[in-house]
Amino acid sequence: MIESPGLPAYPPARNAWDYPPPPVSHGWKWVAIAAAVLSLLAAVALASTAYIAGTHDNPGLIQDQRMLDVIGRECLIMTATVDSMPVFGPPRQQAAILEDQDAAVLTMVEAIRKARDRTGSDDRPITQWLNDWERLVGARETLAEALQTSPTSNLYIPADESGNPIDERMNDALILSECVVPHALVDPYIAEETTV
Repeated sequence: MIESPGLPAYPPARNAWDYPPPPVSHGWKWVAIAAAVLSLLAAVALASTAYIAGTHDNPGLIQDQRMLDVIGRECLIMTATVDSMPVFGPPRQQAAILEDQDAAVLTMVEAIRKARDRTGSDDRPITQWLNDWERLVGARETLAEALQTSPTSNLYIPADESGNPIDERMNDALILSECVVPHALVDPYIAEETTV
């Protein structure tokens, strides 16, 4: 083996901890401290928001699980009843079917109101949601009356404060769509449209 003159064969053995740490700018140290503090504040804010959201009533969302169970059960019965009575025939028969469908809706509304009173639920959106069902029934009653004199009458869905049909707000008031407004209630002639 040929060695170069004047150079050691290997660097001298040294402990790695004998080397000084690399220099750190004081600016980066403050950035790291600020990032840690901001991360901690963000975590606290996120936890606080989650706690508040979980314990406070969302003004547009029905959250009481006891009531959601009742709503799901009663709505299933109402939907099956409405779907079993498609609107067809002469105007007088159509009006009678509309009234029967509305009776199923009002039965559901009454059952949910009784359950709310019995459980003492204070979930605020339930009242508005039930009132919207009654407004929808009112519009359908207007249609049933109009059919007596004008067989080509149409259903006009009431609007909310933003001008949107109330059935959209009714569907959005539930967490997992426990009760979707049946299409037959907002479009009474859907059965005829699908058979044509």
